[in-house]
Amino acid sequence: MAINKTAAGTYVVDFRDQSGKRLRKTFPTFKRASDYEKGALAQVSRGDFILPSKDTVKDLADRWHKRKAAANTYAFATLGNWRTHIDKYIVPSLGDLPVQSVGIEAVETAAADWAQMTSVNTANKTLTTLTAIFKLAQRYGPIQGRANVAELAERLKVSNDENE
Repeated sequence: MAINKTAAGTYVVDFRDQSGKRLRKTFPTFKRASDYEKGALAQVSRGDFILPSKDTVKDLADRWHKRKAAANTYAFATLGNWRTHIDKYIVPSLGDLPVQSVGIEAVETAAADWAQMTSVNTANKTLTTLTAIFKLAQRYGPIQGRANVAELAERLKVSNDENE
């Protein structure tokens, strides 16, 4: 790894990830470049460096749904339910967030909002859909090797009281 000063007065961290791919990232100060270099070096040495991604939850959800639809193994109603979960709940609340920055708290807050909009059961089913979407990102995309925050999010308690 190296930190180089540019003609514009910024600093570029130049390094290779664990697979040998060359990466460069620019910072306005040497301190920020140095901090990033230390963190990236530690991640590369552990083998868990993940290239930053601009993919949003919406992008990921759309890719996931296309894969499921292309498989031709799911019932039309199931695909429709997933599309409703994505369009009505997931995208409005989490869609603009970068996938790598979504945390457990954001997912749990969104699930609580979904329960206010509809039923607790539907909110939990939507959370299950979001979990499957994030599993795709774990396997092939921007959160490989990281925890699935939707899977770690606490499910909402379904009331046994018939009056609620």
